[in-house]
Amino acid sequence: LFLAVFASSGLIPTIFEPGRIELLLSKPVGRHHILLGRYLGNVLVIAFNMLYLVVSVWLILGIKTDIWTYQFLYSTGLTIFVFAVLLTIVVLIAVLWESAVLATMVTFGVMIIGLIVAQKSLLERLLTSEWSRNVVRVLYYALPKVMDIGGIGRKLTMGIPVDDWMPLWSTALFGVAVLGISLVLFARRNY
Repeated sequence: LFLAVFASSGLIPTIFEPGRIELLLSKPVGRHHILLGRYLGNVLVIAFNMLYLVVSVWLILGIKTDIWTYQFLYSTGLTIFVFAVLLTIVVLIAVLWESAVLATMVTFGVMIIGLIVAQKSLLERLLTSEWSRNVVRVLYYALPKVMDIGGIGRKLTMGIPVDDWMPLWSTALFGVAVLGISLVLFARRNY
């Protein structure tokens, strides 16, 4: 995910370069089509690469070990889903500040903070004030749950039933909200 975000974070802000954005906006295409087209193009390129990587590893391991567990392929969909959500952060930062570096840093920051607050139950026991525990809870429920979705992928791969799908739908809600905000801001911005 780090490499995918790093490789893609420069592709969204490039549409806001002087001259390029004016050319794109002069075409008879809606602004939401321009931004969604760039977003979906990035997701499709990374999805193809992820699919290629995971299916290749699955085939090589299957040939070498003669163990063909199709559950391993579930990780492809979950990884693409998490990347698509993280790319919405890149889109938002690109719309606001037009900076690939800032988009990369903020996205990595959200991933790292998400990994820290994924230890919510441990942090709640360690923190002494109720205010700090509430901050951890708010961050946990507001940010994408990369680590928890990885746990869901591990359970699916091992054939263990998943008892809690909340990390998946709350992360999807985060992605939809951030992409929606990006589209609204892009539609209202003057160039």
